[in-house]
Amino acid sequence: MKTVYTPKSPLKNPGKLIGEIFLDTWRARELISILFMRDLKGTYRQSFFGYIWIFIPPIATTAAWFYMTSQNLISVGETPIPYAAFVLIGQIIWGAFSSAFNAPQTGFGSGSGVFMKLKVPPEAFIANALASILFDLVLKSFLIVAVFIIFWSELVVSWTILLVPFGLLTTMLFGGSIGLFCVPIGSLYSDLGRAISMGMPFLMYTTPVIFPLAEGDGLAATLMRWNPLSPLIEVTRSWLTLGTADPALVNQLLLLIPVSLVIGLIGLVFLRVAMPHLIVRLGM
Repeated sequence: MKTVYTPKSPLKNPGKLIGEIFLDTWRARELISILFMRDLKGTYRQSFFGYIWIFIPPIATTAAWFYMTSQNLISVGETPIPYAAFVLIGQIIWGAFSSAFNAPQTGFGSGSGVFMKLKVPPEAFIANALASILFDLVLKSFLIVAVFIIFWSELVVSWTILLVPFGLLTTMLFGGSIGLFCVPIGSLYSDLGRAISMGMPFLMYTTPVIFPLAEGDGLAATLMRWNPLSPLIEVTRSWLTLGTADPALVNQLLLLIPVSLVIGLIGLVFLRVAMPHLIVRLGM
């Protein structure tokens, strides 16, 4: 079957275009499954520690920050739960965002040699990348179990723990939607990827991952207050360890759901409309 490009813009009927995108992705579900199993078997095939590498980054980061605070090299202020648990859980939630943010670009790049030559929807490779991130997140939940075992007397086990998957999925939705929106530009200009690589560490330090939410009118407090990731991380961690969460932050988290859906749909349409131009510009 040949793909025919016409001068008629698909944006004249965006509803139909969105329906076609989801239908094409559904038809490619078998391909997504094959890609997922292939990546699952091949990612750590040549690694001695295998899937243990999924746990090492958050543990190493937590150990580094715990060492610096315990030796009074830095002061982060009071945290509502033991600092090691605070950082480790924050790292897991942050990882859900950053990995989901990078997944669309990673999936698009890994499949570009296929879907730009064959009639295969690029969304299939993006969906595979997101599925791999979700699988890693499920494995990281064992770290959370370990945290509760170690700090069982200082953490609260409440019914709100059932809301934690909702918080993590919302975090992934937000990250994946923004990442999807950036795919066409990031595929054409590597400057975007380099800028994001430099900006992500700064973004992390303006969220309550390593540091608790700052109070007052200072620059740090203002940045944390206006950072949309702050409610995602703070509310999800509070649901998990405190049994309660700030209602104002919960409302902000809920507001991010429709915002993320709108950004994600725009990103899907943007990518599908840009595909003919990407094929030409990338020379495939």
